[in-house]
Amino acid sequence: VGLQRPGRLEGWALQDPSGRTWEVPFAKGIRTWTVERASFDHALLNAAAEAGADIRTDVSFEGIEQLAASGGTVRLRRRGSPGTSTQAFERLVGADGLHSRVRAALDLDAVGRTRKAGVALHIRGAEYSPTWGYLDRGSERTVGLAPLDPDGDRWTLVVVTRGGARPPTDPAAAIQVAARRLPRLASATPVSGALGCGPFDRPVSRPWRPGALLVGDAAGYFDPVTGQGIGRAIASARLAAEALLAGGEARELAGYARRLRAARRGGVRVQRLIDGVLQRPALLDRILPALDRTGALRDLVAVTGDHLPAAALVDPSRWLGWARRAMIPSSTPLTPPPRNPCAP
Repeated sequence: VGLQRPGRLEGWALQDPSGRTWEVPFAKGIRTWTVERASFDHALLNAAAEAGADIRTDVSFEGIEQLAASGGTVRLRRRGSPGTSTQAFERLVGADGLHSRVRAALDLDAVGRTRKAGVALHIRGAEYSPTWGYLDRGSERTVGLAPLDPDGDRWTLVVVTRGGARPPTDPAAAIQVAARRLPRLASATPVSGALGCGPFDRPVSRPWRPGALLVGDAAGYFDPVTGQGIGRAIASARLAAEALLAGGEARELAGYARRLRAARRGGVRVQRLIDGVLQRPALLDRILPALDRTGALRDLVAVTGDHLPAAALVDPSRWLGWARRAMIPSSTPLTPPPRNPCAP
Protein backbone atom coordinates (compact mmCIF):
# COMPACT_ATOMS: atom_id res chain seq x y z
CA VAL A 1 0.00 0.00 0.00
CA GLY A 2 2.86 2.38 -0.71
CA LEU A 3 5.01 1.78 2.40
CA GLN A 4 8.72 2.29 1.83
CA ARG A 5 11.24 -0.41 2.79
CA PRO A 6 11.34 -0.10 6.60
CA GLY A 7 14.36 -0.28 8.87
CA ARG A 8 14.59 -2.65 11.79
CA LEU A 9 15.49 -1.62 15.35
CA GLU A 10 17.23 -3.95 17.78
CA GLY A 11 16.97 -1.58 20.75
CA TRP A 12 17.90 1.81 22.17
CA ALA A 13 21.22 3.21 23.33
CA LEU A 14 20.55 5.56 26.25
CA GLN A 15 23.17 8.13 27.22
CA ASP A 16 22.98 9.73 30.66
CA PRO A 17 24.06 13.29 31.59
CA SER A 18 27.57 12.09 32.48
CA GLY A 19 28.06 10.59 29.01
CA ARG A 20 27.74 6.93 29.97
CA THR A 21 25.72 4.84 27.53
CA TRP A 22 23.46 1.90 28.28
CA GLU A 23 22.41 -0.42 25.47
CA VAL A 24 18.89 -1.73 25.95
CA PRO A 25 18.02 -4.40 23.37
CA PHE A 26 14.40 -5.32 22.79
CA ALA A 27 13.26 -8.60 24.26
CA LYS A 28 13.34 -11.70 22.09
CA GLY A 29 10.30 -11.93 19.83
CA ILE A 30 9.64 -8.18 19.67
CA ARG A 31 9.77 -6.74 16.17
CA THR A 32 10.23 -2.99 15.78
CA TRP A 33 10.41 -1.19 12.46
CA THR A 34 11.26 2.36 11.50
CA VAL A 35 9.74 4.18 8.55
CA GLU A 36 9.34 7.76 7.39
CA ARG A 37 6.12 9.26 8.73
CA ALA A 38 4.99 10.58 5.33
CA SER A 39 5.31 7.09 3.86
CA PHE A 40 3.44 5.56 6.79
CA ASP A 41 0.61 8.10 6.53
CA HIS A 42 0.36 7.49 2.79
CA ALA A 43 0.08 3.74 3.40
CA LEU A 44 -2.71 4.30 5.95
CA LEU A 45 -4.53 6.57 3.51
CA ASN A 46 -4.31 3.98 0.73
CA ALA A 47 -5.53 1.25 3.08
CA ALA A 48 -8.52 3.41 4.10
CA ALA A 49 -9.38 4.07 0.46
CA GLU A 50 -9.18 0.35 -0.38
CA ALA A 51 -11.53 -0.33 2.56
CA GLY A 52 -14.12 2.01 1.05
CA ALA A 53 -13.41 5.40 2.66
CA ASP A 54 -14.27 8.52 0.65
CA ILE A 55 -10.95 10.40 0.67
CA ARG A 56 -10.99 14.17 0.14
CA THR A 57 -7.64 15.92 0.33
CA ASP A 58 -8.66 19.31 -1.04
CA VAL A 59 -10.74 20.52 1.92
CA SER A 60 -9.95 21.63 5.48
CA PHE A 61 -12.05 21.60 8.63
CA GLU A 62 -13.09 25.12 9.68
CA GLY A 63 -15.53 24.48 12.52
CA ILE A 64 -18.75 22.92 13.70
CA GLU A 65 -22.00 24.39 12.45
CA GLN A 66 -24.33 22.16 14.50
CA LEU A 67 -23.79 19.21 16.84
CA ALA A 68 -26.31 16.84 18.37
CA ALA A 69 -26.35 13.24 19.55
CA SER A 70 -27.85 12.26 16.19
CA GLY A 71 -25.26 14.11 14.08
CA GLY A 72 -24.72 17.61 12.78
CA THR A 73 -22.87 19.70 10.19
CA VAL A 74 -19.35 21.03 9.85
CA ARG A 75 -17.89 23.94 7.91
CA LEU A 76 -15.30 23.04 5.29
CA ARG A 77 -13.09 25.16 3.09
CA ARG A 78 -12.03 23.93 -0.31
CA ARG A 79 -8.46 24.65 -1.27
CA GLY A 80 -8.22 27.96 -3.13
CA SER A 81 -11.79 28.93 -2.26
CA PRO A 82 -12.47 32.14 -0.29
CA GLY A 83 -15.70 30.80 1.22
CA THR A 84 -16.84 27.76 3.18
CA SER A 85 -19.41 25.04 2.61
CA THR A 86 -21.23 22.71 4.98
CA GLN A 87 -21.16 18.93 5.24
CA ALA A 88 -23.62 16.79 7.20
CA PHE A 89 -22.41 13.89 9.35
CA GLU A 90 -23.86 11.21 11.61
CA ARG A 91 -20.81 11.05 13.89
CA LEU A 92 -17.79 13.35 13.91
CA VAL A 93 -14.37 11.83 14.67
CA GLY A 94 -11.48 14.17 15.44
CA ALA A 95 -8.30 12.36 14.38
CA ASP A 96 -6.40 15.53 13.49
CA GLY A 97 -3.44 15.30 15.83
CA LEU A 98 -1.85 17.17 18.69
CA HIS A 99 -3.14 20.60 17.62
CA SER A 100 -6.63 19.31 16.84
CA ARG A 101 -9.06 21.81 15.38
CA VAL A 102 -11.91 19.43 16.09
CA ARG A 103 -10.97 19.25 19.77
CA ALA A 104 -10.88 23.03 19.98
CA ALA A 105 -14.26 23.31 18.25
CA LEU A 106 -15.71 20.83 20.74
CA ASP A 107 -14.22 22.86 23.63
CA LEU A 108 -12.48 19.80 25.11
CA ASP A 109 -9.01 21.30 25.66
CA ALA A 110 -7.38 21.19 29.10
CA VAL A 111 -4.18 22.83 30.36
CA GLY A 112 -0.97 20.80 30.54
CA ARG A 113 1.79 21.32 33.10
CA THR A 114 4.93 20.05 31.36
CA ARG A 115 6.89 22.82 29.62
CA LYS A 116 8.90 21.24 26.83
CA ALA A 117 9.21 21.89 23.12
CA GLY A 118 11.30 20.44 20.34
CA VAL A 119 12.20 20.38 16.68
CA ALA A 120 12.45 17.41 14.35
CA LEU A 121 14.26 17.11 11.02
CA HIS A 122 15.64 14.51 8.62
CA ILE A 123 19.39 14.25 8.16
CA ARG A 124 22.05 12.29 6.30
CA GLY A 125 25.55 11.37 7.39
CA ALA A 126 24.83 10.10 10.91
CA GLU A 127 27.66 7.66 11.55
CA TYR A 128 25.70 5.32 13.79
CA SER A 129 24.37 1.79 13.54
CA PRO A 130 21.14 1.74 11.48
CA THR A 131 19.70 -0.99 13.73
CA TRP A 132 19.71 1.13 16.90
CA GLY A 133 17.93 4.22 18.15
CA TYR A 134 19.86 6.71 20.26
CA LEU A 135 18.57 8.85 23.11
CA ASP A 136 20.74 11.29 25.02
CA ARG A 137 19.55 13.05 28.16
CA GLY A 138 21.92 15.97 28.61
CA SER A 139 21.71 18.47 31.44
CA GLU A 140 19.92 21.05 29.26
CA ARG A 141 18.17 19.15 26.47
CA THR A 142 17.27 15.72 25.15
CA VAL A 143 18.45 14.46 21.75
CA GLY A 144 16.81 11.57 19.94
CA LEU A 145 18.09 9.86 16.79
CA ALA A 146 16.44 7.03 14.83
CA PRO A 147 17.10 5.56 11.35
CA LEU A 148 14.47 5.90 8.64
CA ASP A 149 15.67 3.04 6.43
CA PRO A 150 17.59 -0.23 6.81
CA ASP A 151 20.78 1.26 5.34
CA GLY A 152 21.04 4.23 7.69
CA ASP A 153 20.98 6.62 4.76
CA ARG A 154 18.45 8.98 6.36
CA TRP A 155 17.64 9.60 10.00
CA THR A 156 15.15 11.51 12.11
CA LEU A 157 16.79 13.87 14.59
CA VAL A 158 14.81 15.43 17.45
CA VAL A 159 16.09 18.08 19.87
CA VAL A 160 13.90 18.80 22.91
CA THR A 161 14.36 21.65 25.39
CA ARG A 162 12.76 22.11 28.79
CA GLY A 163 11.61 24.90 31.06
CA GLY A 164 10.25 27.08 28.28
CA ALA A 165 13.62 27.38 26.46
CA ARG A 166 13.32 27.68 22.68
CA PRO A 167 14.87 24.84 20.64
CA PRO A 168 17.07 25.69 17.64
CA THR A 169 14.90 26.23 14.57
CA ASP A 170 17.67 26.34 11.95
CA PRO A 171 18.44 22.77 10.73
CA ALA A 172 22.22 23.28 10.75
CA ALA A 173 22.05 24.74 14.25
CA ALA A 174 19.96 21.80 15.48
CA ILE A 175 22.58 19.36 14.16
CA GLN A 176 25.35 21.37 15.78
CA VAL A 177 23.56 21.35 19.13
CA ALA A 178 22.89 17.59 18.91
CA ALA A 179 26.51 16.84 17.93
CA ARG A 180 27.72 18.20 21.27
CA ARG A 181 26.21 15.08 22.84
CA LEU A 182 26.29 12.66 19.89
CA PRO A 183 29.67 13.40 18.26
CA ARG A 184 29.12 11.17 15.22
CA LEU A 185 26.63 13.75 13.98
CA ALA A 186 29.38 16.29 13.39
CA SER A 187 29.44 15.68 9.61
CA ALA A 188 25.68 15.19 9.20
CA THR A 189 23.69 17.41 6.84
CA PRO A 190 19.97 18.27 6.86
CA VAL A 191 17.70 16.98 4.11
CA SER A 192 14.57 18.73 5.43
CA GLY A 193 13.57 21.80 7.34
CA ALA A 194 13.17 21.77 11.12
CA LEU A 195 9.56 21.19 12.16
CA GLY A 196 8.35 22.19 15.61
CA CYS A 197 6.97 19.41 17.83
CA GLY A 198 5.09 19.68 21.08
CA PRO A 199 3.78 20.65 23.50
CA PHE A 200 4.52 17.29 25.09
CA ASP A 201 1.64 17.57 27.55
CA ARG A 202 -1.76 18.08 25.91
CA PRO A 203 -4.58 16.75 28.12
CA VAL A 204 -8.30 16.84 27.32
CA SER A 205 -11.26 17.31 29.65
CA ARG A 206 -12.78 14.21 28.05
CA PRO A 207 -12.47 12.64 24.56
CA TRP A 208 -16.13 12.86 23.46
CA ARG A 209 -19.34 14.80 23.26
CA PRO A 210 -22.72 13.48 22.10
CA GLY A 211 -22.29 12.95 18.37
CA ALA A 212 -18.50 13.33 18.35
CA LEU A 213 -15.31 11.73 19.70
CA LEU A 214 -11.54 12.17 19.57
CA VAL A 215 -8.84 9.60 18.78
CA GLY A 216 -5.06 9.53 18.70
CA ASP A 217 -3.11 12.57 19.88
CA ALA A 218 -6.28 14.65 19.58
CA ALA A 219 -7.68 12.61 22.50
CA GLY A 220 -4.82 13.60 24.82
CA TYR A 221 -1.05 13.25 24.71
CA PHE A 222 1.79 12.96 27.19
CA ASP A 223 5.29 11.76 26.42
CA PRO A 224 8.38 12.80 28.38
CA VAL A 225 10.81 11.86 25.64
CA THR A 226 10.27 12.29 21.89
CA GLY A 227 7.74 9.62 20.87
CA GLN A 228 4.97 10.24 18.36
CA GLY A 229 2.58 7.74 19.94
CA ILE A 230 1.64 5.89 16.75
CA GLY A 231 0.89 2.63 18.56
CA ARG A 232 -1.40 4.32 21.06
CA ALA A 233 -3.14 6.29 18.33
CA ILE A 234 -3.99 3.09 16.44
CA ALA A 235 -5.14 1.43 19.68
CA SER A 236 -7.48 4.35 20.39
CA ALA A 237 -8.85 4.16 16.84
CA ARG A 238 -9.73 0.51 17.37
CA LEU A 239 -11.59 1.36 20.58
CA ALA A 240 -13.39 4.20 18.79
CA ALA A 241 -14.40 1.88 15.94
CA GLU A 242 -15.91 -0.57 18.44
CA ALA A 243 -17.96 2.23 20.02
CA LEU A 244 -19.18 3.53 16.66
CA LEU A 245 -20.06 0.08 15.33
CA ALA A 246 -22.02 -0.54 18.54
CA GLY A 247 -24.22 2.46 17.72
CA GLY A 248 -22.17 5.51 18.65
CA GLU A 249 -24.75 6.80 21.13
CA ALA A 250 -23.78 8.62 24.33
CA ARG A 251 -23.53 5.36 26.27
CA GLU A 252 -21.09 3.82 23.78
CA LEU A 253 -19.03 7.01 23.57
CA ALA A 254 -18.80 7.25 27.36
CA GLY A 255 -17.71 3.62 27.38
CA TYR A 256 -15.05 4.44 24.81
CA ALA A 257 -13.72 7.18 27.10
CA ARG A 258 -13.52 4.77 30.05
CA ARG A 259 -11.73 2.08 28.06
CA LEU A 260 -9.32 4.60 26.57
CA ARG A 261 -8.52 6.03 29.99
CA ALA A 262 -7.96 2.55 31.41
CA ALA A 263 -5.73 1.56 28.49
CA ARG A 264 -3.55 4.66 28.87
CA ARG A 265 -3.52 5.09 32.65
CA GLY A 266 -0.63 2.81 33.56
CA GLY A 267 1.63 3.95 30.73
CA VAL A 268 1.07 7.63 31.47
CA ARG A 269 1.87 7.12 35.14
CA VAL A 270 5.13 5.43 34.23
CA GLN A 271 5.93 8.20 31.75
CA ARG A 272 5.30 10.91 34.35
CA LEU A 273 7.59 9.08 36.76
CA ILE A 274 10.28 8.94 34.07
CA ASP A 275 9.74 12.62 33.34
CA GLY A 276 10.31 13.47 37.00
CA VAL A 277 13.58 11.54 37.03
CA LEU A 278 14.73 13.07 33.74
CA GLN A 279 14.41 16.52 35.28
CA ARG A 280 16.95 15.53 37.94
CA PRO A 281 20.23 14.69 36.13
CA ALA A 282 22.09 13.79 39.33
CA LEU A 283 19.40 11.27 40.27
CA LEU A 284 19.39 9.83 36.76
CA ASP A 285 23.16 9.32 36.91
CA ARG A 286 22.76 7.34 40.13
CA ILE A 287 19.83 5.09 39.28
CA LEU A 288 20.60 4.09 35.67
CA PRO A 289 23.39 1.65 36.69
CA ALA A 290 21.06 -0.05 39.18
CA LEU A 291 18.23 -0.26 36.67
CA ASP A 292 20.57 -1.76 34.07
CA ARG A 293 22.10 -4.23 36.49
CA THR A 294 18.77 -5.64 37.66
CA GLY A 295 17.15 -5.79 34.24
CA ALA A 296 14.56 -3.19 35.22
CA LEU A 297 15.85 -0.80 32.55
CA ARG A 298 14.94 -3.21 29.75
CA ASP A 299 11.47 -3.68 31.24
CA LEU A 300 11.03 0.07 31.59
CA VAL A 301 11.92 0.66 27.94
CA ALA A 302 9.52 -2.13 26.95
CA VAL A 303 6.68 -0.44 28.85
CA THR A 304 7.32 3.00 27.35
CA GLY A 305 7.36 1.39 23.90
CA ASP A 306 4.07 -0.42 24.58
CA HIS A 307 5.80 -3.81 24.33
CA LEU A 308 4.81 -4.57 27.93
CA PRO A 309 1.76 -3.39 29.91
CA ALA A 310 2.56 -0.96 32.71
CA ALA A 311 1.20 -3.52 35.17
CA ALA A 312 4.30 -5.61 34.47
CA LEU A 313 6.35 -3.17 36.54
CA VAL A 314 4.40 -4.10 39.68
CA ASP A 315 4.37 -7.84 39.01
CA PRO A 316 5.81 -9.56 42.15
CA SER A 317 7.61 -12.20 40.07
CA ARG A 318 9.34 -9.48 38.07
CA TRP A 319 10.37 -7.67 41.25
CA LEU A 320 11.76 -10.96 42.58
CA GLY A 321 13.87 -11.33 39.44
CA TRP A 322 15.22 -7.80 39.84
CA ALA A 323 16.07 -8.48 43.48
CA ARG A 324 17.92 -11.69 42.62
CA ARG A 325 20.02 -9.89 40.03
CA ALA A 326 20.73 -7.07 42.48
CA MET A 327 22.27 -9.60 44.92
CA ILE A 328 24.74 -10.94 42.34
CA PRO A 329 28.23 -9.63 43.23
CA SER A 330 29.15 -6.61 41.17
CA SER A 331 32.23 -8.42 39.83
CA THR A 332 29.92 -10.85 38.01
CA PRO A 333 28.88 -9.24 34.72
CA LEU A 334 25.25 -9.75 33.78
CA THR A 335 25.66 -8.10 30.41
CA PRO A 336 28.67 -6.72 28.55
CA PRO A 337 29.72 -3.35 30.03
CA PRO A 338 28.53 -0.24 28.18
CA ARG A 339 30.75 0.37 25.17
CA ASN A 340 29.35 3.86 24.56
CA PRO A 341 28.16 3.59 20.93
CA CYS A 342 27.44 7.32 21.03
CA ALA A 343 31.12 8.27 21.27
CA PRO A 344 33.42 8.85 18.25
